[in-house]
Amino acid sequence: MEMLAEKGEFDIHAPENRIFLPADPAFAQTLGITPHSGGPISDYQIGLQQNLRRLQRSTDYIDARSGDPEALDRIAARVETLRDTVRVGLINGDLHTNAPLGLRADDIRPNVQNFFRNEVGYGQAHVAQLQSLKGYAAVDNGWAAVTHTEGRVVGTLQHIQSVPNPLTRGGAVELQRHGLSQAISNAYHGGRLVIPPPISRRQKWNFLVPFPEEVP
Repeated sequence: MEMLAEKGEFDIHAPENRIFLPADPAFAQTLGITPHSGGPISDYQIGLQQNLRRLQRSTDYIDARSGDPEALDRIAARVETLRDTVRVGLINGDLHTNAPLGLRADDIRPNVQNFFRNEVGYGQAHVAQLQSLKGYAAVDNGWAAVTHTEGRVVGTLQHIQSVPNPLTRGGAVELQRHGLSQAISNAYHGGRLVIPPPISRRQKWNFLVPFPEEVP
């Protein structure tokens, strides 16, 4: 990663490297995704590190360090694919960083380990979803787990009405709601999300950026 950053091929602060996950395990369970109530379990970190080390042992990585621009492009693309595969796993609820409500870290270790062992196969099985991430606006990346389905949007709006705390760890409540509102609007207008009639006008007004006017 350091080599890619030095050569301008990777930015740790890029929006594509960000995804917001609920700090509240009960809320995460409602959405069907991993909670992120603390640092990720060791198996998650080890899985990422092992996949990156495999790339570092590749011929392309060695050639990229020696100044081969085509090899550099290939390594950057492989790191991007790894990152996006992890994002899709988190969005789909197939990968956990922390134990869900009612489970322990030991309960989720096998699934986390299997995910990273089969990262390439998982990406191939979800290639269309991986490609769709490339069309996201900056704000869409962070809220991709919420805007993935209408059920998650409704669950999030209901949570906001009952719990005034920030949706994720860190950040101001109003800024988070503003970004989420924009991401929902983008997903709706981009055809990635259907917002059902049960979303009430009161829920709509909870946001700084209005929902599409087609929603009652």
